[in-house]
Amino acid sequence: DGGTIFLDEIENTTPNLQAKLLRVIETGEVRPVGGTTVRKVDVRVVTASNKPLTAEVEAGNFRADLYFRLNTFTVDVPRLRDRKQDVLPLARSFIEVFNQSLGKSARDFTPEAEARMIGWPWPGNVRELRNVVERAVLLSAPMESLGPSRLPAALQAGAGEAEAEDGSLRGRLASFERRLISEALGRHAGVVRRAAAELKLDAVTLARRARKLGLRS
Repeated sequence: DGGTIFLDEIENTTPNLQAKLLRVIETGEVRPVGGTTVRKVDVRVVTASNKPLTAEVEAGNFRADLYFRLNTFTVDVPRLRDRKQDVLPLARSFIEVFNQSLGKSARDFTPEAEARMIGWPWPGNVRELRNVVERAVLLSAPMESLGPSRLPAALQAGAGEAEAEDGSLRGRLASFERRLISEALGRHAGVVRRAAAELKLDAVTLARRARKLGLRS
C-alpha cells in the first residue's frame, strides 16, 4: 500500500487473472491470500509486455478494458537491434557488474569482438547481451581483453552479419532456420526445452539443429 507493483510480461496473464486485476485497479480493493476481509490499497501499477498489446487485444488474447486502464502512460523501448549505439555502452557496464560479482578483472572487448557484437541482431535484446557478457567475463583470464573467442559460437562466426550470403535455396533456408532458432533461444535465455516448445520441436532435435547452425557449442 502506497508503493509500486511491477507486472512483467503482462500479455501472458490468463483471462481470469486479467479480470481480477481490472477489478483491483478499478476499486482499489484486495483480499490478502488466506484473509477474510477486503483492504483498500493505493498502489501504482507498472506493467511490461514483449508484444504490442493492441495486437493482443485485436486477437482476443487481452481484455480491451484492462488495456485502456493500464495505458495511461506508455514508454516504447525499441529492440536492441534498432539501437546499435547502445550495444557497446551496455556491454561495458555489464563487464563492470560481473567483474565485481564474479571476482574477475576482465577489461574491455577487443575491436574484433565489438564488431561482431554490433553486427549481431540480438533477438533476445538486452537480456541476451547480458548473458553473453556474463559468459565472457566468467571465462576470462586476469586483466584479459575479451576477444571473439570469448563470444558464443554464432557471434564468433558472424552469423548475424553474413546471413543470406549464399543465394542458393539451401543457403537461404539455412539462414532462415538460423534466425528462427536464434530468436527463440534468445527469447528463452538459451533454454532449449522452452525454445523447442515454442517452435513445436523435440528438444533433442532443436539442440542438434542449433549446433549444426553454429548457435550452440
